[in-house]
Amino acid sequence: NHPDLLDPAVWRRFESHVVFPLPPEQAARRMVLTVLGEGAVGDEWLAVLTRVYAGRSYSDIERELTAVKKAAILTGGPVETAVAESVRAACRGMKKADLKALAVQLAAAGVSDRKVHDLTGLSRDTIRKARPAAGNEGDADA
Repeated sequence: NHPDLLDPAVWRRFESHVVFPLPPEQAARRMVLTVLGEGAVGDEWLAVLTRVYAGRSYSDIERELTAVKKAAILTGGPVETAVAESVRAACRGMKKADLKALAVQLAAAGVSDRKVHDLTGLSRDTIRKARPAAGNEGDADA
């Protein structure tokens, strides 16, 4: 996954190099379904996970989702709780524009502004402003 980390001399020993492109959004969605299993999370969380994992390698997606499943089993809690923790961790490395888009998607999934703030780190005011005009009537936590 990180050819730039290897010494350039390594690459001279191989006649051909195989480059695997990062999965497009639909492939990331299929990977989430494959690893977590059909029906493990609702469509809303599936959309959120697809957005969070878009642009990451298959191995990264599998590793993160395997950790989600393991956390759900070890805590005995719902998969959604472990998914939320995974989303929170993934948000730490995201750009602000991507965080805003994710915040809109989380709000559309029925997640309260308070929880969206907890997951993304965006202020609740920023979250309200990022939502489409139809979603700005009020805060779910007010």
